[in-house]
Amino acid sequence: MPLLCFATAAYSGYSVLAIGIGRMRQTQFNWVVSGAAAVINVVLNVILIPRYGMIGAAIATLAAYVALFVGMWLRSRRVYAVPYQWRRLLTLTAVAVGLTILGRLVGSLPLAIALTVVYPLVLLPLGFYQPAELARLRRLAPGW
Repeated sequence: MPLLCFATAAYSGYSVLAIGIGRMRQTQFNWVVSGAAAVINVVLNVILIPRYGMIGAAIATLAAYVALFVGMWLRSRRVYAVPYQWRRLLTLTAVAVGLTILGRLVGSLPLAIALTVVYPLVLLPLGFYQPAELARLRRLAPGW
């Protein structure tokens, strides 16, 4: 399930990036990005499913959606450049992956729930939050 959650996040990022390209009416090469991701998915499915079953299919889906995201990002930079906050996105992703791996290693549902709860707190010492976000958090949690 975690692999598919990360795949969904990558696909959502692709959708956001595709908006700018659509607004600029420069979609004529989107098929190249989508086609490349589809080829990656099919090839990885053929390689991974016989050995790993549904986990192989999830890995193939994740890889294809990450390729879709990266391909659309490369394309969108040329068509409709937006200064996304990439450091924050990478921090979110790295922490989520790290906590997911930790939860899988321990294999405890209560721990998985606890890791989900502490996720926003783990971001604090990493400098993830902007001053306005910290101010809002302090208003929501007095004495914090």
